[in-house]
Amino acid sequence: MFANLSMNKLRKSKNMSESKNRLPVHKFGVNLTEIEVGKSAKVRELQGNTILIKMLKSMGIIPDTIIIKKSAILAEGPIVIEKGPMQFAVGYEMARNIIVDPI
Repeated sequence: MFANLSMNKLRKSKNMSESKNRLPVHKFGVNLTEIEVGKSAKVRELQGNTILIKMLKSMGIIPDTIIIKKSAILAEGPIVIEKGPMQFAVGYEMARNIIVDPI
């Protein structure tokens, strides 16, 4: 009985440590704020209101586009993304509405 309890604790702690290393998963992908700087990602979906989506589309940020997260400032500051030869700075809240699949 005691051995079973110890094994259960070990399994739980192993599962918890594995989940800490994973990115939070949304219904479709993760939001741009959750990937590491320097990583590429494929845009899966744009969320938010119509104006926000139009702004992102005007920058060329549309589904199936490959982007690179170039930099991010701590404390929910702006995030710089690169799409082809262009770089854009977007606010943290705007970046949270860009759902991507890390590559």
